[in-house]
Amino acid sequence: MTLIERERYESPIINLIKGITESFEGKGLTLKPPRNIRESKATLFMAAAIQQLEDCWLEASSIPPPIYLTFQPVLRSQYITQVEKNPPTLTSFVNVATIGAPNKETEFDELVEEWKSLLESIFRDVKIETRESIYEGCWGNAEFTDKVIKFTTTGQIEVGDAVLKTFRNGLRLVDCGFGFERLLYLSTKNPLEGINFPSTLEFKIFDYFRSLTLLIASGVEPTQKGQGYRVRLFSNLLTQEVIKSLKPNSPIIDPTFVEELINHVYNYFLAFQYPFEADLNNTISILIRELRRSLFSNAFMKSFGPETKLRRNMGTFNFYSPTLEEFLKQFDKKSAQTIRNNIPNIPWLTTI
Repeated sequence: MTLIERERYESPIINLIKGITESFEGKGLTLKPPRNIRESKATLFMAAAIQQLEDCWLEASSIPPPIYLTFQPVLRSQYITQVEKNPPTLTSFVNVATIGAPNKETEFDELVEEWKSLLESIFRDVKIETRESIYEGCWGNAEFTDKVIKFTTTGQIEVGDAVLKTFRNGLRLVDCGFGFERLLYLSTKNPLEGINFPSTLEFKIFDYFRSLTLLIASGVEPTQKGQGYRVRLFSNLLTQEVIKSLKPNSPIIDPTFVEELINHVYNYFLAFQYPFEADLNNTISILIRELRRSLFSNAFMKSFGPETKLRRNMGTFNFYSPTLEEFLKQFDKKSAQTIRNNIPNIPWLTTI
């Protein structure tokens, strides 16, 4: 069986997208495409669909649009230590939301009821409960008060929330947002619908591959600071998890498995019309190159203490060598053997 089971991949995901879209288009809302996650002004990356409307509270001259529907991929690296499979908590996911400026006082309450009704029709045997609370906060220099309606199942699984955001300058915005993957989990009981991800591997590997693919395909270049640092961060975390998972016949050793996993993630986000900047082949190439750099640099640091001459001169070595043998040519015979002893057998990373 291949990693991606095409029929299962296409049906539940596409059907859920269509069901949500048709429901709100039938109520007069327009579907708008997502933005690249790099287009955030207030945060490093887009962390919520409502950030499509950042200009409305950052620039007084910007006029907020009427409420519309969108499926916005987002990145939340603060979830790195909280990744879970059931129910899914992911560092990257799709925030499906109805956002915009309400035309009338009752529109927010009507949207809450529409979402509650829609979710119960999708889940069928799952009842949705709502709980209201009030918060005050600020986004940049813009202060606001939030009226928040939390959506949970009777089993206390958080599904999403509806927020009526009122700014000090009188601007009012609606943000009814839900994690698409959590909706998929509640409707199919499988957050990885359409992918045969081995149970022998840590779920973190899937999550880190997913976020790294999204970052690289979005056009983020690896650097030591800013947006590019997140590429380095997820590369290092993924490399560590891959090394820990290595066992005889581990699927992570198979290059076909790795390429199909990246392929799955890439096509998953494409299903939401996400505007990638890199094509699939370039994404695979850059991702593997970055993981190779991480593997070599981690082995190097493990081999030599921080006070050694080699570590002090770390910046002079090329960690982007295309193969392990090319990388080791930079060192004397003894040092090269020390590094080799700390490199695990992952052929798709150490050979071309």
